[in-house]
Amino acid sequence: MTWVVIRTATDDDFARWRNAAERFAARHNIPRNEWRSAVMAVEDHIYYLRTRGDTEREGAYLQKLWNQVTARALRDPSARGIAWGAIGHPANE
Repeated sequence: MTWVVIRTATDDDFARWRNAAERFAARHNIPRNEWRSAVMAVEDHIYYLRTRGDTEREGAYLQKLWNQVTARALRDPSARGIAWGAIGHPANE
């Protein structure tokens, strides 16, 4: 996957994204383990819902909400996450 870089992520960006993921997981009853970050728990849960036939619509809805939360937390309307230390989005979006 090609990643389009918007800017380099700062420590504050990581903290805001992590806090947003924790609130999102709590609000949507997404199970978390102590060894997994809140961001990974949210993204794994959404992927699981989107790939199961009977919950695909719910997964698509949560993906839309998660994209909005991520963009707000990272303070860029096109941001979809942090990868390799950079805020960005997949090239195919």
